[in-house]
Amino acid sequence: MALFLLVAFALPGPVSVRPAARAQRRPARSASVQRTDATWHDILARATNLGATRSPRVSVLVSLRSPRRPRDLLAWASGRDLQATWFHGQATALLVATPTALDRALQVRIDDFRLPGEPVFYATERNPAVPAGVRGELAAIGRISSFGHEHLETIPIPIVGLAPAGFVDSYDARPLWNLGDFGQGETIV
Repeated sequence: MALFLLVAFALPGPVSVRPAARAQRRPARSASVQRTDATWHDILARATNLGATRSPRVSVLVSLRSPRRPRDLLAWASGRDLQATWFHGQATALLVATPTALDRALQVRIDDFRLPGEPVFYATERNPAVPAGVRGELAAIGRISSFGHEHLETIPIPIVGLAPAGFVDSYDARPLWNLGDFGQGETIV
């Protein structure tokens, strides 16, 4: 439904009729997000597109509207051959699938790219839109790309133990810490 604003003054000349400004449906994107997108497009413009990715599995993080269990997202993903992992109590989930399954589900094309001196990485040239069936739970879909990801099997991991904050994050106990429960009187071996 279009709204019109009629403005008439007791001045000589024609009456002006213009559409009223519509309320923005999306918040304006910050300048830093716009710069990040421009930088990403610059990276892809310098890279050679090698065609459809040969990676056997691809993944993308998604942002949920709340930290509650995303039942619709989990069912939607299952029906499209996607493995969805929800991180309990977090407004985040991970989608993992074959490139073909993720291509179909998110209506994007996942290609391999190469930058001089860098390993081949997969990426999409555009960010996927949130599918209609999960808009109630899904706030945004992250960038689909392996650019900059290191493979853990190639990184030497020193065995030195964890500081208290690292231990808390490893066992997802941060929500308890935030509530003031520091595990007083408990022993962990």
